[in-house]
Amino acid sequence: MKTQEIRSFLADLADLDFRYLRIQISLANDARTLIKDFNLGREEFCILLDIHYHEYDIYLNGGFEYTIEHLARLNSAFCILSARKAEQELKGKFTDIIVEDHEKNK
Repeated sequence: MKTQEIRSFLADLADLDFRYLRIQISLANDARTLIKDFNLGREEFCILLDIHYHEYDIYLNGGFEYTIEHLARLNSAFCILSARKAEQELKGKFTDIIVEDHEKNK
């Protein structure tokens, strides 16, 4: 890792540039979290966010030119996948409750 060059780069940033960099890194981090939390593959991630396959690495490293649409797609993907995950967890719990209730009433 080029820590000295990175430190020098950061030290020379103006406030506005630093804010821009922070947003870029935040979006890249959110994308990595989405992949990790929902065990997404490259293809599924690219489809969800409507990006080209060759843009995947750039998107995850913060070098992508994010737009408000990309931000919206990222947030939407979190919501959709979280809802699906919650639905699956609830189905399992309700199934367990129904089976337990049925066995009690025998």
